[in-house]
This record gives sequence, structure tokens and C-alpha cells, in this order.
Amino acid sequence: MLIGHKVDVLGFDACLMAMVEVGREISDSVDVMIGSEETEPGRGWPYDLMIGRWAKNAKASAADVGKLWTEEMIQSYLSQGDGEVTLSAVDLNKLGGLVKSLGSLGNMVAKLNASDARKLNSAVSGAQAFAYDDYVDIGDLISLAQKESIGGLPSDLLSGVTAALNASVISNKTTPTYKKATGLSVWMPKDSFTHMQYASIYDTLKFEKDASWHAAIKTLLGAR
Repeated sequence: MLIGHKVDVLGFDACLMAMVEVGREISDSVDVMIGSEETEPGRGWPYDLMIGRWAKNAKASAADVGKLWTEEMIQSYLSQGDGEVTLSAVDLNKLGGLVKSLGSLGNMVAKLNASDARKLNSAVSGAQAFAYDDYVDIGDLISLAQKESIGGLPSDLLSGVTAALNASVISNKTTPTYKKATGLSVWMPKDSFTHMQYASIYDTLKFEKDASWHAAIKTLLGAR
């Protein structure tokens, strides 16, 4: 690292960046990631409010900055009557636990029989998605999967993903429209065309190399 340590906070004033894949790609170099699961309003971040609050506590930790950033973002847009906003802060030093748990989940998904795979596809279809419907909220997906009572997916495996997600998300703020969003999404293509467009690129990601998530995707697509 050229500066001798990780970057404390990396904020994405951009759309659809709060994904586990993005977090893993930068986790070797960044402590805290701030980003939105959804597309961002064209006005972007309210920097005056964010930096103004930060200036009152110049010694704030990276996690504290993540919290105040998300709070100011959502409050700003609520006051403007904009109901379609999300922003989360993620501790990338704890993301490894989530990547590992998703890897375990993906390994089990790849072994599901056709009936159980269809049940999980029902959860995928019903889970909170965003501007692109292949970007699926992890926490909501797991919650719906638990309700499906999928025999091939032990309850402790699913609850382990939730626990790892909660451990890594420092702050998750949304407007009411996205009350089911939990802070991080994962790629879950729902048709073969979308999958074929990005499959080869996806295979190069650090998350895929760590979690082998692609095997789960292929199993679910085959059961649709």
C-alpha cells in the first residue's frame, strides 16, 4: 500500500455500488465502504450537511463517519420528499465472514434438488431488488428463503449468513420505499440472457474466486 495503510473510508456517490462483490473487490485496500444499493437521485449526496456534521467531530472514526454519512443522506432526501433512497456503510474488515458464509450457502444451493431449487427461486423473485432486478438484497433474500423451509438449506446456515451480514453492515439507512433493504446486495440473474452477458466477467471477481457463487447461480437458472 502506497500510503502505508488502508484507506479509512471510500464513499461511492454513484448508483448500485453497495454490493458484496464490490466490497470484496476493494476490501484489501479499504476499511469502510459507503454506497447505495439503489440508483442515487440526480442531486447526489448533500455534502454540505455531511461534511458540516463531520467537522463538528473531526476525530470521528471511519465507522462514525459511515454512520453520520448515511443518516444525513436519508434525512436530507426525506425532507425533500424523495422516497427512493438507500445508503449503507460497511466494515470491509468484517466482510470476510459474509463472503465465507455466502460461499457455504452457494455450495449447498448448487446441490439442491429441483424442488428445493424452485422454492429458492421463489425467494429470489420476491426479494427486494433494485434498478436492475438481478441486484438482490442479501438480508431480504435470506429472510424469504427461511420462510420457504427449503430442506437442502439448514436453518443454521441461513441464520449464519444473516449474522455475518449484520456484523459487517455498520449502518443501513433507507427511505420507507426500501424498508426491506438491509445494506448489501448480491448478483442473482433471473434469466439466461442476463447471465450470459456478464458470466465471464463475473468469474474474474475476487468474490467469485472466494465464494464460488456462480455455481449457485447456474443451479437456480437451470431450475427456472
